Amino acid sequence: AGLAWILATPLRPLAQEPDSVRAFVGGDLLLASPTGEFAENVSRGIGIEGHAGVFVTPGDEIALRANLGFINYGNETIKICVTQPCRVTGELTTSNNIFFGGIGPEAGLNSGALRLYGNATVGFAYFATTSSAEGSHNQGDPFASSTNFDDLTFAWTSGGGAQLLVYDGPNPVRVNLGLRYHGNGEARYLRKGDIQDLPDGSVALNPRRSDTNLVTFHLGVSVELGLDKAEGSP
Repeated sequence: AGLAWILATPLRPLAQEPDSVRAFVGGDLLLASPTGEFAENVSRGIGIEGHAGVFVTPGDEIALRANLGFINYGNETIKICVTQPCRVTGELTTSNNIFFGGIGPEAGLNSGALRLYGNATVGFAYFATTSSAEGSHNQGDPFASSTNFDDLTFAWTSGGGAQLLVYDGPNPVRVNLGLRYHGNGEARYLRKGDIQDLPDGSVALNPRRSDTNLVTFHLGVSVELGLDKAEGSP
């Protein structure tokens, strides 16, 4: 009986559920730098990312985090005639984008106002080249759009960074500076100049195939939330 009491005692605090769930949300601006074969075909890109997560340990040590974002790595705009004869003109803009998302663990280490972290995810990378037509000088919303080419790959990420506490209130705010590697694997994609307009009005696509790995540099914010459990919940 004494041995059973000793073994059970340290487990009791772990069995007690906290009164609230600690979560966080935030967003980053991204600067993307292609690597390897991808760097030979495309230049740097810019983008944004949103993230959300929940801490699974009493402190900030371990969290489960999900992210979703996109990177633009090239645009091309040409003048078009909306009518024949060409009395109404417009602009045709083609954009090359990567949409990505994933979920995975994050481990952190607090040292005063500074939090160091590392994270990893598994998810997807979606490469899409789209064209949209709108009035001249960006007047009005696009009145027509189409996806010229796309491809979807399994992707993983791994990275880390530092967060500096800038507001220590009910919902603490941290400024984030980080670096992440995106292992997108091999994909087919278009870059600027890979769509040719032919004399008969049709188009020819010249997709490229290569590894599409890249590194992203992050600058953003993260806000911590305390979510109270509903009254009467177990």
